[in-house]
Amino acid sequence: MDILINCHLFSNSEIEFDIDPTEIKSETELNKIIAFMKSISKQLRKQIFLTGENDQEFPLITIDETSNVAHFLTKAEAVKKWKS
Repeated sequence: MDILINCHLFSNSEIEFDIDPTEIKSETELNKIIAFMKSISKQLRKQIFLTGENDQEFPLITIDETSNVAHFLTKAEAVKKWKS
């Protein structure tokens, strides 16, 4: 199954892609999303984030190909964030 990625261009400096998380049913599909994020980060030379709906302050995945950084939110970080 392919994952549908919608693109929204808000301004010259803000682009949003959205996906339906229920379409991600395997590690292979998650890896496709991560590869897409890495590709976008590399092309734009910017750090990019995957967040929950309307939650820019709480990134679940952070990718920065220019500095070769990928961070996945841990359970401990999520619990700490949700408590605050």
